Amino acid sequence: MELRNLQARLTPRGPWQAMDLGTRMLRAWWRPLLLIWLTFTAVPFAVLFFWLGAEHFYWALFLFWWLKPLWERPLLAFCSRALFGEYPGLLTLVRELPRYGLNGLPASLTLRRLSPSRSFNLPVFQLEGSRGDALNRRLAVLHRPPSNRSGMLTIVMLHIEQGLTLGMLLLLYFLAPWQFNLELSAWLMQQEVTHQWLQAVSWYLVLALIEPLYVACGFALYLNRRSWLEGWDLELGLRRIGERRRRTGTGLAAALVLTLPLLTALPTEAKETEKRDPQEEAIEIVAGPDFMPLEERIGWRRRNWAEAGESNFMEEFLRDWLSQRQPGEAQGPNPWPARIAQGALWGLVVALVLWTLWHYRHWLPRFERRRRPSRPATHVAGLDIRPESLPDDIGAAVREHLGANNARSALALLYRASLSRLVHAHALPVHPGTTENECLTLLRQRRPEEPLLAFMGRLTRLWTATAWAHQPADGADVQACLADWQALFEPEAADA
Repeated sequence: MELRNLQARLTPRGPWQAMDLGTRMLRAWWRPLLLIWLTFTAVPFAVLFFWLGAEHFYWALFLFWWLKPLWERPLLAFCSRALFGEYPGLLTLVRELPRYGLNGLPASLTLRRLSPSRSFNLPVFQLEGSRGDALNRRLAVLHRPPSNRSGMLTIVMLHIEQGLTLGMLLLLYFLAPWQFNLELSAWLMQQEVTHQWLQAVSWYLVLALIEPLYVACGFALYLNRRSWLEGWDLELGLRRIGERRRRTGTGLAAALVLTLPLLTALPTEAKETEKRDPQEEAIEIVAGPDFMPLEERIGWRRRNWAEAGESNFMEEFLRDWLSQRQPGEAQGPNPWPARIAQGALWGLVVALVLWTLWHYRHWLPRFERRRRPSRPATHVAGLDIRPESLPDDIGAAVREHLGANNARSALALLYRASLSRLVHAHALPVHPGTTENECLTLLRQRRPEEPLLAFMGRLTRLWTATAWAHQPADGADVQACLADWQALFEPEAADA
């Protein structure tokens, strides 16, 4: 997957903004997506209804609906390639169907068929090819909070599908002249097979619009979550900065060659101006608080109707019904039938709550485990930060790498050791998907001490320049960082 060939701008977005990207995909590729849907589903749709006949009309509808995960796979295959500038033809999609359409298909048609996150999980099956425990771990990472709203996407699309199908059926009645309404209704009731075919064709035409949109929005949510976890926008931004620097450097070299005779003839020496590295400026801007939202809390609270100046319709209705009085009538003492009904209703509610707690009592330990504090992360940004994976003498190991002219390994070891101390000794709340810049932002919020923050900022800039931009670090800079690291962290290790 070559990110530089992307036809869309991928940045960390909110879930609804990511779904808007899916609608734009449909607007751009609606013709091939509609043709793919008709090619792969028109014949199976007709065969199901002719084979099962009018006696089993609803079974045909059910089977076609149940096979939706199969019909969605060619649509995703086209979207995943078109996003990178490759537009496969129909014959290519038909010929390659066994390659991209079978991985995870039995689970999608059985255990995971009713999953509300079906469109979001489909790229993991089809594009990543994960299976078994690797699949479960991957889905667990992608479904971590904050929510991606994939379940809400399924619910919204289901309601739109039902509403459009009903609207197309009602359109037949609305277009008929009013003097023929009764005759048309009676004719449809007598012609049951024709009525069934009208329902099936209306539903199929609605699916031709909704299914490509559903797949495109789910694919956009998947891309958005990977952008958050893997920092695709940062990688693309650094690549653009590197290309711009190379073009600027080439033009500057040509200009210096042309103006060198003039510079030698000047009587005064030109003053050197200090310029900051554009990559360092970009990293500092991206690591700032304006570009790194770190926490999103979603919760529920009871609404205070009195403070809002509104009335609770359901509460007033139940009170009026139990007291057997008309709405707006003055409140009086409840008669004994109302008190009996009220007591029975409360008893039913209490019994239902007790039954639910008893029936699902085996779930309570799971919630208890979720409330316990999680263990520190063992890997961050692909780096192993476990204390047992680090050498006992960090300074000696770093100097050994520097002696072997391997500044990258020395810098990686120093960065891993720093993250390990911050996570295990200072409880820095990171997870495996946290990027280097997010670690720096978290440290700025949790430990704003100037020496530690300045050291981590300098170390992060050196490491990202080496790891991302492939710019070799200077051994003197690494040696200076090692001296600062020993001054900051070795006294803590001695106290511990």
